[in-house]
Amino acid sequence: MMYPILKLIVKVSANLQAKLNLLSAISLITSLNTTLQNFRSDDSFFNNLYKETVQSCTLENISIPEVRKRKVSCLLDSKNSSSQIFHETMEQEIKINCFNVALDNMISGLNDRFSQETLGIISSVGNVLQLSPTVDNIKLLNKVFTIDMDKLEQEIKLLKGFTDIPYGSSTTNIDQWLDWLKQLDRKNHFSHFYDVLMKFLVIPVTSCSCERSFSKLSIVKSKLRNTMTQNRLEALLLMFVEQELLSELDYDNIIDEFKNIIPHNRRLIL
Repeated sequence: MMYPILKLIVKVSANLQAKLNLLSAISLITSLNTTLQNFRSDDSFFNNLYKETVQSCTLENISIPEVRKRKVSCLLDSKNSSSQIFHETMEQEIKINCFNVALDNMISGLNDRFSQETLGIISSVGNVLQLSPTVDNIKLLNKVFTIDMDKLEQEIKLLKGFTDIPYGSSTTNIDQWLDWLKQLDRKNHFSHFYDVLMKFLVIPVTSCSCERSFSKLSIVKSKLRNTMTQNRLEALLLMFVEQELLSELDYDNIIDEFKNIIPHNRRLIL
């Protein structure tokens, strides 16, 4: 029943883990939050999901349980101890006790992880990377990162005069900017601009790839593989995390390379 919703979440999650544009990330997160809220209030969406689920259960010979009227325990301080509330249909029970609860948890999780302040910081840094921040962007960065507003504005004006600076507002551009600033001791000349980028790297939307690695670690390093060496663990984890790159490998070329290697050297670097 939750498959259509989970597909949307997986789509957004995959985009956040890629080399995303920061301003696009804000749009994706906001759009997902709005979509989940619409699903929560749209009765027709749940009705269609329930009908499809019932049809699937019928095809698989899975019986739909009837509503069971359980007696609800009454507390001592209950004003009306005789009141008992039951759902009329299984559809109503699933919607109230399962569907709505799951959506509420998803929406609450998004709001906790990506608060309005966090989204504002992402938008501000995205505009800073493009060297076109607004006054409100700089005020927010001053409030959150304790950056001198006047000096940051002066540094951005000076940076516009360079011709070899990175362009764009993706997470990749942040790494390019940091490398550029480290050259010729530029990070000391543009210290406030450099501090903004360094402090921004801890924002949740930029740490998805790191969290993905840690979430995969518990899967790769199972009880059956608990005695593996560190090198093997790193190799397996790299393949598991970067499955998109792994799918592009030509297995025939790998087999040919392995075949041509001297027998005692047949240990390919993963």
